[in-house]
Amino acid sequence: MSRSLLPWGRPVPAADRARGLALSRRHFLRGAAGAAVALPWLASRPGHAQSGMPHRVVFICHPNGVIPDAWFPLPGASETAFNLSPVLSPLAPYQDRLNVFSGINMYAVQSGPGEPHQQGMGGVLTGAPLNEGDFIGGDGSKAGWASSISVDQRIAQHIGQTTALPSLHLGVRCLTAEVRSRMSYLGPDAPVPPINDPAQAFDIVFSDMGTETEELQALRTRRQSVLDAVGRQFKLLNQQVSTADKQRLEQHLDFVRGVEHRLAKIGSLSGCGVPEGPNVTGPLEVGSIPDVTAAQFDIITAALACNVTHVATLQFMNAQNDVPHPWVDVTPEDPDTFTPANNLGHALSHAGPSSLSQRNELVQRHTWLMGQIAGFLERLDSIPEGEGTLLDNTVVVLVNELAVGNAHTHTNMPFLTAGGAGLGLPTGRFLEYENASHCDFLVSLLRMFDIDDATFGDPDHNTGPLSGFF
Repeated sequence: MSRSLLPWGRPVPAADRARGLALSRRHFLRGAAGAAVALPWLASRPGHAQSGMPHRVVFICHPNGVIPDAWFPLPGASETAFNLSPVLSPLAPYQDRLNVFSGINMYAVQSGPGEPHQQGMGGVLTGAPLNEGDFIGGDGSKAGWASSISVDQRIAQHIGQTTALPSLHLGVRCLTAEVRSRMSYLGPDAPVPPINDPAQAFDIVFSDMGTETEELQALRTRRQSVLDAVGRQFKLLNQQVSTADKQRLEQHLDFVRGVEHRLAKIGSLSGCGVPEGPNVTGPLEVGSIPDVTAAQFDIITAALACNVTHVATLQFMNAQNDVPHPWVDVTPEDPDTFTPANNLGHALSHAGPSSLSQRNELVQRHTWLMGQIAGFLERLDSIPEGEGTLLDNTVVVLVNELAVGNAHTHTNMPFLTAGGAGLGLPTGRFLEYENASHCDFLVSLLRMFDIDDATFGDPDHNTGPLSGFF
Protein backbone atom coordinates (compact mmCIF):
# COMPACT_ATOMS: atom_id res chain seq x y z
CA MET A 1 0.00 0.00 0.00
CA SER A 2 1.18 3.50 -0.66
CA ARG A 3 0.00 4.83 2.66
CA SER A 4 -0.83 3.46 6.05
CA LEU A 5 -4.24 2.24 7.11
CA LEU A 6 -6.28 4.60 9.25
CA PRO A 7 -8.77 2.39 11.12
CA TRP A 8 -10.78 3.86 13.99
CA GLY A 9 -9.90 7.32 12.59
CA ARG A 10 -6.37 7.22 14.03
CA PRO A 11 -3.16 7.24 11.94
CA VAL A 12 -0.81 4.31 12.39
CA PRO A 13 2.27 5.51 14.29
CA ALA A 14 5.34 5.95 12.08
CA ALA A 15 7.43 3.84 14.47
CA ASP A 16 4.99 0.96 14.08
CA ARG A 17 5.03 1.29 10.30
CA ALA A 18 8.80 1.24 10.26
CA ARG A 19 8.96 -1.95 12.28
CA GLY A 20 6.82 -3.86 9.75
CA LEU A 21 5.05 -5.57 12.63
CA ALA A 22 4.48 -9.31 12.43
CA LEU A 23 0.96 -10.73 12.27
CA SER A 24 0.16 -14.27 13.34
CA ARG A 25 -3.36 -14.50 14.87
CA ARG A 26 -3.56 -14.82 18.64
CA HIS A 27 -6.59 -16.71 19.80
CA PHE A 28 -7.46 -17.66 16.23
CA LEU A 29 -8.53 -21.04 17.50
CA ARG A 30 -10.00 -19.59 20.67
CA GLY A 31 -12.08 -17.03 18.80
CA ALA A 32 -13.71 -17.31 15.38
CA ALA A 33 -12.01 -20.55 14.53
CA GLY A 34 -13.03 -21.87 17.91
CA ALA A 35 -16.42 -22.16 16.27
CA ALA A 36 -15.06 -23.04 12.85
CA VAL A 37 -12.32 -25.51 13.84
CA ALA A 38 -14.44 -27.37 16.39
CA LEU A 39 -16.04 -30.51 14.99
CA PRO A 40 -19.05 -29.66 12.83
CA TRP A 41 -22.73 -30.05 13.60
CA LEU A 42 -23.86 -33.47 12.35
CA ALA A 43 -27.34 -34.66 11.37
CA SER A 44 -26.98 -38.26 12.28
CA ARG A 45 -14.64 -8.31 -19.90
CA PRO A 46 -14.08 -5.12 -20.50
CA GLY A 47 -12.32 -3.00 -17.91
CA HIS A 48 -8.87 -2.22 -16.55
CA ALA A 49 -7.89 -5.14 -14.32
CA GLN A 50 -4.80 -4.40 -12.28
CA SER A 51 -2.15 -7.10 -12.26
CA GLY A 52 -0.28 -7.83 -9.05
CA MET A 53 -2.93 -6.43 -6.71
CA PRO A 54 -4.88 -8.81 -4.45
CA HIS A 55 -8.51 -9.19 -5.43
CA ARG A 56 -11.07 -9.22 -2.63
CA VAL A 57 -14.79 -9.62 -2.03
CA VAL A 58 -17.17 -8.55 0.76
CA PHE A 59 -20.76 -9.81 1.01
CA ILE A 60 -23.23 -7.72 3.03
CA CYS A 61 -26.72 -9.00 3.83
CA HIS A 62 -29.58 -6.91 5.20
CA PRO A 63 -32.88 -8.66 5.91
CA ASN A 64 -36.63 -8.52 5.25
CA GLY A 65 -36.76 -7.15 1.72
CA VAL A 66 -37.28 -3.56 0.54
CA ILE A 67 -39.91 -1.10 -0.66
CA PRO A 68 -39.26 -1.47 -4.41
CA ASP A 69 -40.21 2.03 -5.56
CA ALA A 70 -38.00 3.54 -2.82
CA TRP A 71 -35.05 1.20 -3.50
CA PHE A 72 -34.62 0.65 -7.24
CA PRO A 73 -33.17 3.50 -9.34
CA LEU A 74 -35.13 5.31 -12.02
CA PRO A 75 -33.77 4.18 -15.40
CA GLY A 76 -32.51 6.71 -17.91
CA ALA A 77 -31.72 6.70 -21.61
CA SER A 78 -28.96 4.13 -21.10
CA GLU A 79 -27.76 1.78 -18.39
CA THR A 80 -25.27 4.41 -17.21
CA ALA A 81 -27.87 7.21 -17.08
CA PHE A 82 -29.97 6.47 -14.03
CA ASN A 83 -31.15 8.31 -10.95
CA LEU A 84 -30.57 6.77 -7.54
CA SER A 85 -33.64 6.09 -5.44
CA PRO A 86 -34.24 7.73 -2.04
CA VAL A 87 -32.87 4.70 -0.18
CA LEU A 88 -29.73 4.50 -2.34
CA SER A 89 -29.14 8.27 -2.28
CA PRO A 90 -26.36 8.06 0.38
CA LEU A 91 -24.36 6.10 -2.22
CA ALA A 92 -24.44 9.05 -4.66
CA PRO A 93 -20.70 9.85 -4.24
CA TYR A 94 -20.00 6.33 -5.53
CA GLN A 95 -22.68 6.06 -8.22
CA ASP A 96 -20.00 5.62 -10.89
CA ARG A 97 -18.61 2.68 -8.87
CA LEU A 98 -21.97 0.88 -8.49
CA ASN A 99 -23.84 -1.78 -10.39
CA VAL A 100 -27.52 -1.95 -9.41
CA PHE A 101 -29.56 -4.91 -10.64
CA SER A 102 -33.22 -5.54 -11.32
CA GLY A 103 -35.04 -8.57 -12.69
CA ILE A 104 -32.98 -11.19 -10.84
CA ASN A 105 -35.06 -13.96 -9.24
CA MET A 106 -34.07 -16.52 -6.61
CA TYR A 107 -35.84 -19.46 -8.24
CA ALA A 108 -33.49 -22.07 -6.79
CA VAL A 109 -34.36 -21.46 -3.13
CA GLN A 110 -38.07 -22.13 -3.55
CA SER A 111 -37.98 -25.85 -4.40
CA GLY A 112 -37.01 -27.16 -0.96
CA PRO A 113 -38.43 -27.03 2.55
CA GLY A 114 -38.90 -23.96 4.73
CA GLU A 115 -40.68 -20.63 4.65
CA PRO A 116 -39.45 -17.68 2.55
CA HIS A 117 -37.17 -16.13 5.21
CA GLN A 118 -35.47 -19.47 5.79
CA GLN A 119 -35.23 -20.27 2.10
CA GLY A 120 -33.88 -16.85 1.23
CA MET A 121 -31.22 -16.64 3.92
CA GLY A 122 -29.97 -20.17 3.35
CA GLY A 123 -30.01 -19.83 -0.42
CA VAL A 124 -28.93 -16.28 -1.22
CA LEU A 125 -25.21 -17.19 -1.33
CA THR A 126 -25.57 -20.92 -2.00
CA GLY A 127 -28.01 -20.82 -4.91
CA ALA A 128 -29.56 -24.01 -3.58
CA PRO A 129 -32.61 -25.17 -1.62
CA LEU A 130 -32.51 -26.08 2.06
CA ASN A 131 -32.15 -29.54 3.48
CA GLU A 132 -34.86 -31.04 5.64
CA GLY A 133 -34.54 -30.16 9.32
CA ASP A 134 -36.19 -29.07 12.55
CA PHE A 135 -35.76 -25.28 12.48
CA ILE A 136 -39.25 -23.81 12.83
CA GLY A 137 -40.03 -20.83 10.59
CA GLY A 138 -42.41 -17.97 11.12
CA ASP A 139 -45.30 -19.88 9.57
CA GLY A 140 -44.58 -23.06 11.53
CA SER A 141 -42.90 -24.88 8.65
CA LYS A 142 -39.63 -26.71 9.24
CA ALA A 143 -36.30 -26.63 7.44
CA GLY A 144 -32.64 -27.44 7.94
CA TRP A 145 -29.36 -25.86 6.90
CA ALA A 146 -28.40 -25.06 3.32
CA SER A 147 -27.58 -27.94 1.00
CA SER A 148 -24.49 -26.51 -0.70
CA ILE A 149 -21.34 -24.46 -0.28
CA SER A 150 -21.83 -20.68 -0.43
CA VAL A 151 -20.23 -18.49 -3.07
CA ASP A 152 -18.01 -16.67 -0.56
CA GLN A 153 -16.49 -19.97 0.54
CA ARG A 154 -16.03 -21.11 -3.06
CA ILE A 155 -14.11 -17.89 -3.70
CA ALA A 156 -12.16 -18.39 -0.47
CA GLN A 157 -11.09 -21.83 -1.71
CA HIS A 158 -9.55 -20.05 -4.67
CA ILE A 159 -8.02 -16.88 -3.19
CA GLY A 160 -7.98 -17.51 0.57
CA GLN A 161 -5.20 -20.08 0.83
CA THR A 162 -2.35 -17.58 1.08
CA THR A 163 -3.85 -15.40 3.83
CA ALA A 164 -3.87 -15.94 7.58
CA LEU A 165 -7.66 -16.12 7.52
CA PRO A 166 -9.25 -17.70 4.44
CA SER A 167 -12.38 -15.68 5.24
CA LEU A 168 -13.76 -13.43 7.96
CA HIS A 169 -17.41 -13.54 9.05
CA LEU A 170 -18.90 -10.77 11.16
CA GLY A 171 -22.42 -9.95 12.30
CA VAL A 172 -24.45 -7.10 13.74
CA ARG A 173 -26.74 -8.60 16.36
CA CYS A 174 -27.03 -11.72 14.27
CA LEU A 175 -28.28 -14.01 17.02
CA THR A 176 -29.52 -17.61 17.36
CA ALA A 177 -27.88 -20.64 15.75
CA GLU A 178 -30.42 -21.46 13.06
CA VAL A 179 -30.84 -21.12 9.31
CA ARG A 180 -32.22 -17.56 9.35
CA SER A 181 -29.01 -16.39 11.04
CA ARG A 182 -26.43 -17.92 8.68
CA MET A 183 -25.43 -16.83 5.17
CA SER A 184 -22.06 -18.57 4.72
CA TYR A 185 -21.55 -22.33 4.32
CA LEU A 186 -18.45 -24.51 4.02
CA GLY A 187 -20.70 -27.11 2.43
CA PRO A 188 -24.01 -28.90 3.03
CA ASP A 189 -25.11 -28.61 6.67
CA ALA A 190 -21.91 -26.70 7.48
CA PRO A 191 -22.82 -23.08 8.36
CA VAL A 192 -20.14 -20.58 9.39
CA PRO A 193 -21.21 -18.53 12.43
CA PRO A 194 -20.63 -14.77 12.31
CA ILE A 195 -18.82 -12.93 15.10
CA ASN A 196 -21.11 -10.31 16.67
CA ASP A 197 -18.63 -8.77 19.12
CA PRO A 198 -16.18 -6.32 17.48
CA ALA A 199 -13.74 -6.78 20.36
CA GLN A 200 -13.53 -10.51 19.66
CA ALA A 201 -13.20 -9.87 15.93
CA PHE A 202 -10.46 -7.31 16.55
CA ASP A 203 -8.56 -9.74 18.76
CA ILE A 204 -8.65 -12.39 16.05
CA VAL A 205 -7.43 -10.04 13.33
CA PHE A 206 -4.90 -7.84 15.14
CA SER A 207 -3.84 -9.07 18.55
CA ASP A 208 -0.60 -10.72 17.43
CA MET A 209 0.84 -7.65 15.78
CA GLY A 210 4.13 -6.91 17.46
CA THR A 211 4.20 -10.07 19.57
CA GLU A 212 7.73 -11.26 20.36
CA THR A 213 9.10 -14.44 18.78
CA GLU A 214 9.11 -16.38 22.07
CA GLU A 215 5.45 -15.57 22.60
CA LEU A 216 4.62 -16.62 19.07
CA GLN A 217 6.23 -19.98 19.65
CA ALA A 218 4.12 -20.45 22.77
CA LEU A 219 1.02 -19.52 20.82
CA ARG A 220 1.88 -22.02 18.10
CA THR A 221 2.30 -24.71 20.74
CA ARG A 222 -1.12 -23.95 22.25
CA ARG A 223 -2.72 -23.89 18.81
CA GLN A 224 -1.19 -27.22 17.93
CA SER A 225 -2.57 -28.73 21.13
CA VAL A 226 -6.07 -27.59 20.10
CA LEU A 227 -5.62 -29.04 16.63
CA ASP A 228 -4.39 -32.31 18.14
CA ALA A 229 -7.47 -32.44 20.38
CA VAL A 230 -9.73 -31.90 17.37
CA GLY A 231 -7.89 -34.71 15.59
CA ARG A 232 -8.49 -37.09 18.50
CA GLN A 233 -12.19 -36.17 18.56
CA PHE A 234 -12.32 -36.79 14.83
CA LYS A 235 -10.92 -40.32 15.16
CA LEU A 236 -13.37 -41.16 17.93
CA LEU A 237 -16.43 -39.78 16.14
CA ASN A 238 -15.44 -41.26 12.80
CA GLN A 239 -16.02 -44.73 14.24
CA GLN A 240 -19.51 -43.92 15.44
CA VAL A 241 -21.33 -41.92 12.76
CA SER A 242 -23.11 -42.58 9.48
CA THR A 243 -21.50 -42.52 6.04
CA ALA A 244 -22.98 -39.09 5.32
CA ASP A 245 -21.59 -37.69 8.57
CA LYS A 246 -18.20 -39.25 7.84
CA GLN A 247 -18.11 -37.24 4.64
CA ARG A 248 -18.84 -34.05 6.61
CA LEU A 249 -16.11 -34.92 9.10
CA GLU A 250 -13.61 -35.53 6.29
CA GLN A 251 -14.52 -32.18 4.75
CA HIS A 252 -14.05 -30.47 8.09
CA LEU A 253 -10.74 -32.22 8.73
CA ASP A 254 -9.48 -30.84 5.41
CA PHE A 255 -10.52 -27.39 6.63
CA VAL A 256 -8.65 -27.91 9.93
CA ARG A 257 -5.53 -29.02 8.08
CA GLY A 258 -5.74 -25.82 6.05
CA VAL A 259 -5.99 -23.79 9.26
CA GLU A 260 -2.93 -25.55 10.63
CA HIS A 261 -1.00 -24.79 7.46
CA ARG A 262 -1.94 -21.10 7.48
CA LEU A 263 -1.12 -20.65 11.16
CA ALA A 264 2.43 -21.63 10.35
CA LYS A 265 2.69 -18.68 7.95
CA ILE A 266 3.76 -15.79 10.14
CA GLY A 267 5.22 -12.89 8.23
CA SER A 268 5.50 -9.14 8.43
CA LEU A 269 3.03 -6.80 6.83
CA SER A 270 4.71 -3.54 5.96
CA GLY A 271 2.40 -0.59 6.30
CA CYS A 272 0.18 -2.20 8.93
CA GLY A 273 0.53 -1.11 12.52
CA VAL A 274 -1.59 -1.92 15.54
CA PRO A 275 -4.73 0.24 15.52
CA GLU A 276 -6.77 1.04 18.57
CA GLY A 277 -9.36 -1.59 19.37
CA PRO A 278 -13.11 -0.88 19.25
CA ASN A 279 -14.78 0.47 22.36
CA VAL A 280 -18.31 -0.92 22.13
CA THR A 281 -20.34 -1.50 25.28
CA GLY A 282 -22.94 -4.26 25.15
CA PRO A 283 -22.35 -5.39 21.55
CA LEU A 284 -25.54 -7.48 21.51
CA GLU A 285 -27.77 -4.66 22.79
CA VAL A 286 -30.09 -2.89 20.37
CA GLY A 287 -28.74 0.55 21.28
CA SER A 288 -25.21 -0.54 20.32
CA ILE A 289 -26.10 -1.38 16.72
CA PRO A 290 -24.70 1.88 15.20
CA ASP A 291 -21.40 1.52 17.07
CA VAL A 292 -21.13 -2.19 16.27
CA THR A 293 -21.85 -1.48 12.60
CA ALA A 294 -19.08 1.13 12.36
CA ALA A 295 -16.62 -1.07 14.24
CA GLN A 296 -17.28 -4.14 12.09
CA PHE A 297 -16.80 -2.12 8.91
CA ASP A 298 -13.52 -0.77 10.31
CA ILE A 299 -12.32 -4.29 11.12
CA ILE A 300 -13.17 -5.59 7.65
CA THR A 301 -11.41 -2.61 6.06
CA ALA A 302 -8.29 -3.21 8.13
CA ALA A 303 -8.30 -6.97 7.52
CA LEU A 304 -8.54 -6.44 3.75
CA ALA A 305 -5.93 -3.71 3.65
CA CYS A 306 -3.44 -5.74 5.66
CA ASN A 307 -4.13 -8.88 3.59
CA VAL A 308 -5.20 -10.77 6.67
CA THR A 309 -8.06 -12.03 4.49
CA HIS A 310 -9.41 -11.45 1.00
CA VAL A 311 -12.97 -12.64 1.70
CA ALA A 312 -15.41 -11.24 4.26
CA THR A 313 -19.12 -11.30 5.07
CA LEU A 314 -21.22 -9.03 7.25
CA GLN A 315 -24.79 -9.96 8.19
CA PHE A 316 -27.13 -7.38 9.66
CA MET A 317 -29.26 -9.21 12.21
CA ASN A 318 -31.26 -12.23 11.14
CA ALA A 319 -34.43 -12.73 9.14
CA GLN A 320 -36.57 -11.97 12.20
CA ASN A 321 -34.99 -8.57 12.90
CA ASP A 322 -37.59 -7.63 15.53
CA VAL A 323 -35.68 -4.64 16.91
CA PRO A 324 -36.40 -0.90 17.01
CA HIS A 325 -34.00 1.68 15.55
CA PRO A 326 -34.19 4.54 18.07
CA TRP A 327 -31.19 6.28 16.48
CA VAL A 328 -33.16 6.86 13.25
CA ASP A 329 -35.16 10.07 13.60
CA VAL A 330 -38.51 9.25 12.02
CA THR A 331 -41.31 11.71 11.38
CA PRO A 332 -44.48 9.67 10.87
CA GLU A 333 -46.46 10.52 7.76
CA ASP A 334 -49.60 9.09 9.33
CA PRO A 335 -49.56 9.67 13.12
CA ASP A 336 -52.83 7.81 13.59
CA THR A 337 -51.25 4.50 12.57
CA PHE A 338 -47.81 5.06 14.12
CA THR A 339 -47.51 2.92 17.26
CA PRO A 340 -44.52 1.56 19.21
CA ALA A 341 -45.39 -1.99 18.10
CA ASN A 342 -44.70 -1.01 14.52
CA ASN A 343 -41.17 -0.01 15.50
CA LEU A 344 -40.03 -3.62 15.09
CA GLY A 345 -38.22 -4.20 11.80
CA HIS A 346 -39.98 -7.42 10.89
CA ALA A 347 -43.38 -5.86 11.61
CA LEU A 348 -42.51 -2.82 9.51
CA SER A 349 -41.61 -4.99 6.53
CA HIS A 350 -44.86 -6.94 6.96
CA ALA A 351 -46.93 -3.76 7.02
CA GLY A 352 -46.26 -3.20 3.35
CA PRO A 353 -45.88 -0.03 1.28
CA SER A 354 -49.55 1.00 1.62
CA SER A 355 -49.18 1.80 5.33
CA LEU A 356 -47.69 5.28 5.11
CA SER A 357 -46.03 5.62 8.52
CA GLN A 358 -44.59 2.12 8.51
CA ARG A 359 -43.41 2.55 4.94
CA ASN A 360 -41.79 5.87 5.80
CA GLU A 361 -39.94 4.43 8.78
CA LEU A 362 -38.74 1.38 6.86
CA VAL A 363 -37.44 3.59 4.06
CA GLN A 364 -35.60 5.78 6.55
CA ARG A 365 -34.08 2.73 8.24
CA HIS A 366 -32.86 1.41 4.91
CA THR A 367 -31.52 4.85 4.02
CA TRP A 368 -29.59 4.90 7.30
CA LEU A 369 -28.04 1.52 6.49
CA MET A 370 -27.03 2.72 3.03
CA GLY A 371 -25.32 5.61 4.76
CA GLN A 372 -23.27 3.16 6.80
CA ILE A 373 -22.37 1.25 3.64
CA ALA A 374 -21.38 4.52 1.96
CA GLY A 375 -19.04 5.11 4.90
CA PHE A 376 -17.54 1.67 4.33
CA LEU A 377 -16.96 2.45 0.66
CA GLU A 378 -15.31 5.70 1.70
CA ARG A 379 -12.98 3.78 4.02
CA LEU A 380 -11.98 1.41 1.21
CA ASP A 381 -11.55 4.26 -1.27
CA SER A 382 -9.31 6.22 1.11
CA ILE A 383 -6.57 3.57 0.92
CA PRO A 384 -4.42 3.87 -2.23
CA GLU A 385 -3.35 0.59 -3.78
CA GLY A 386 -1.56 0.14 -7.08
CA GLU A 387 -3.05 2.46 -9.70
CA GLY A 388 -6.28 2.84 -7.74
CA THR A 389 -7.62 2.20 -4.26
CA LEU A 390 -8.63 -0.68 -2.07
CA LEU A 391 -12.21 -0.17 -3.30
CA ASP A 392 -11.08 -0.73 -6.89
CA ASN A 393 -9.59 -4.08 -5.91
CA THR A 394 -12.60 -5.14 -3.81
CA VAL A 395 -16.06 -6.16 -4.98
CA VAL A 396 -18.68 -5.31 -2.34
CA VAL A 397 -21.89 -7.30 -2.90
CA LEU A 398 -25.15 -6.29 -1.18
CA VAL A 399 -27.87 -8.95 -0.96
CA ASN A 400 -31.16 -9.59 0.84
CA GLU A 401 -33.05 -12.78 1.66
CA LEU A 402 -36.35 -11.35 0.36
CA ALA A 403 -37.43 -8.98 -2.38
CA VAL A 404 -40.54 -7.48 -0.75
CA GLY A 405 -41.09 -8.12 2.95
CA ASN A 406 -44.86 -8.17 3.21
CA ALA A 407 -45.25 -10.39 0.13
CA HIS A 408 -42.31 -12.67 1.09
CA THR A 409 -41.24 -12.84 -2.55
CA HIS A 410 -37.96 -13.91 -4.15
CA THR A 411 -38.51 -12.17 -7.50
CA ASN A 412 -36.72 -8.95 -8.48
CA MET A 413 -34.14 -9.18 -5.72
CA PRO A 414 -32.51 -5.94 -4.47
CA PHE A 415 -28.88 -6.75 -5.33
CA LEU A 416 -26.04 -4.34 -6.02
CA THR A 417 -22.27 -4.33 -6.25
CA ALA A 418 -19.75 -1.58 -5.53
CA GLY A 419 -16.12 -1.29 -6.55
CA GLY A 420 -14.27 -3.94 -8.49
CA ALA A 421 -12.84 -1.84 -11.35
CA GLY A 422 -9.42 -3.33 -10.61
CA LEU A 423 -10.88 -6.75 -11.32
CA GLY A 424 -12.04 -5.59 -14.74
CA LEU A 425 -15.66 -4.99 -13.72
CA PRO A 426 -17.42 -2.15 -15.56
CA THR A 427 -19.34 0.02 -13.08
CA GLY A 428 -21.74 2.94 -12.89
CA ARG A 429 -24.64 0.94 -14.35
CA PHE A 430 -28.26 0.06 -13.71
CA LEU A 431 -28.52 -3.44 -15.21
CA GLU A 432 -32.08 -4.46 -15.95
CA TYR A 433 -32.69 -8.15 -16.61
CA GLU A 434 -35.85 -10.07 -17.37
CA ASN A 435 -36.39 -13.06 -15.08
CA ALA A 436 -32.69 -13.85 -14.69
CA SER A 437 -31.61 -16.54 -12.24
CA HIS A 438 -29.62 -15.50 -9.21
CA CYS A 439 -27.52 -18.65 -9.71
CA ASP A 440 -26.25 -17.00 -12.89
CA PHE A 441 -25.48 -13.89 -10.81
CA LEU A 442 -23.38 -16.06 -8.49
CA VAL A 443 -21.56 -17.69 -11.41
CA SER A 444 -20.78 -14.19 -12.71
CA LEU A 445 -19.15 -13.34 -9.38
CA LEU A 446 -17.02 -16.48 -9.61
CA ARG A 447 -15.78 -15.45 -13.05
CA MET A 448 -14.42 -12.22 -11.59
CA PHE A 449 -12.03 -14.37 -9.57
CA ASP A 450 -11.08 -16.60 -12.51
CA ILE A 451 -13.17 -19.49 -11.24
CA ASP A 452 -14.57 -21.23 -14.31
CA ASP A 453 -17.32 -23.29 -12.65
CA ALA A 454 -20.01 -23.85 -15.27
CA THR A 455 -22.76 -23.79 -12.65
CA PHE A 456 -23.23 -22.82 -9.03
CA GLY A 457 -25.95 -24.00 -6.68
CA ASP A 458 -28.93 -25.74 -8.23
CA PRO A 459 -27.89 -26.79 -11.77
CA ASP A 460 -31.53 -26.64 -12.90
CA HIS A 461 -31.43 -22.86 -12.50
CA ASN A 462 -28.11 -22.15 -14.24
CA THR A 463 -27.74 -20.90 -17.79
CA GLY A 464 -24.32 -19.24 -17.50
CA PRO A 465 -22.96 -15.86 -16.39
CA LEU A 466 -25.31 -12.89 -16.64
CA SER A 467 -25.07 -11.27 -20.03
CA GLY A 468 -23.38 -7.88 -19.92
CA PHE A 469 -22.48 -7.99 -16.23
CA PHE A 470 -18.78 -8.89 -16.35
